[in-house]
Amino acid sequence: MTDSELTQRIVAASGPPAVDDLTTFLRKRFAERRAEARNLPLGQAQQTVASIDAQEAVLDELDASLSTGKPRPYIDALLYVAGRMGGQFDTHPDYRHGWRP
Repeated sequence: MTDSELTQRIVAASGPPAVDDLTTFLRKRFAERRAEARNLPLGQAQQTVASIDAQEAVLDELDASLSTGKPRPYIDALLYVAGRMGGQFDTHPDYRHGWRP
């Protein structure tokens, strides 16, 4: 599957706002994990928050790229990464399996 086919699949999974839906879904899950990290031992909490920060940076770049008209292959690559990030939540009731790359 090419990156463009993946993009079409993600969009088809939930209609035109699929990218917004996926990033919104992920941001909500990351906020939940960030809140849960408060109850972890310090070192583990720091690792969890650092991981969340890195994943949110990818989502921020995706959002910025969509609004600034970055080249399609670049956006497709970010969508692929976002889809892979979503896989960690595939048992969540709001997860859409069409987001999976």
